[in-house]
Amino acid sequence: MIDPGAQALTASGVRRSGVSVAFQRRTGFAPNVVVVAANVIAIIQTVQADSSAPDEGSMPASKTGSIKEDQRFVIVMAADLTNAGFPLPLRANDKIVVTDTGELLNIDRIDAYKRAMAGAIEIYASGVT
Repeated sequence: MIDPGAQALTASGVRRSGVSVAFQRRTGFAPNVVVVAANVIAIIQTVQADSSAPDEGSMPASKTGSIKEDQRFVIVMAADLTNAGFPLPLRANDKIVVTDTGELLNIDRIDAYKRAMAGAIEIYASGVT
C-alpha cells in the first residue's frame, strides 16, 4: 500500500534531483520489433563500493568485484511510468536512455518492493557499449 505522504515527498525529490530519461522496451523479432518508450524524470547515481566498511577476514567488505564499473543506481516513480504509458512491471534488459548525454543503460536488477510504500522503483543498470 502506498503512503501518500511518502509518495509526495519521494516524487518531489525525484523531480528536484532527477534528470530526463527515456525508458524503452523492445519486443518481437526483426523485422517486427515493437518499441514502447516513455519519457520521465529519474534519479541516476553512479554505484561505488563502500571502501570504508571493515574487512571480513582476508576479503574486503566492499567486494568490489560484485559491482560493475559502469553500474548506475536509478530511482523512478512507478506512477510516472504508468502515466507515460510504459507497461509495468519493469523487466531485466529494458533500456534507459539519459536524454542529456545519450548514455544507454541496460536494466540488470529491479527492486520494486524496497521503496514501494513511496511509489518508487529502485533499479540497477549498466552502460551498454
